[in-house]
Amino acid sequence: MDTDLYTFDPERPLAEAYDALPEGSAARRQRLYPVIDATSGLLGVLPWSAVLAGKDQPNLRVRDAMITSPSVARPDEVLRNVADRMAALGFGALPVVDPSRPQRLEGLVTQFDLLQARQKLLEEERHAERILTLRKVTASKSDETEESPDGLAPR
Repeated sequence: MDTDLYTFDPERPLAEAYDALPEGSAARRQRLYPVIDATSGLLGVLPWSAVLAGKDQPNLRVRDAMITSPSVARPDEVLRNVADRMAALGFGALPVVDPSRPQRLEGLVTQFDLLQARQKLLEEERHAERILTLRKVTASKSDETEESPDGLAPR
């Protein structure tokens, strides 16, 4: 989850929002922008596609283009559930909110965050498999030093 986010005020003109996101900037790579009020309450989200669509309309404001009831994730939620929701909705990111105060923005989880978590799990599984393999090999080496059943030579 990313917690260092670029957010928008609902009254900001979309043309200004576009200008505030220069090409190549980290803010532009975010792709989904939380829209917050003066008390940092989550009002909705503004997708990058909406910024692009409204950049040439001087009277259009962020509030006019934002999604007011976005699907959200919780910080304690199982990542598989978040990934399933993202896939079902076709979203690449979801705002993360405090479960006890759903208007309080905690961060933004993206498909890349989910892939990083999956990669970490795969690495942990590979490490566990190596340990099990090492133990098995070590056990079989000690078996080799035992005498054969006829007592003549070691196995």
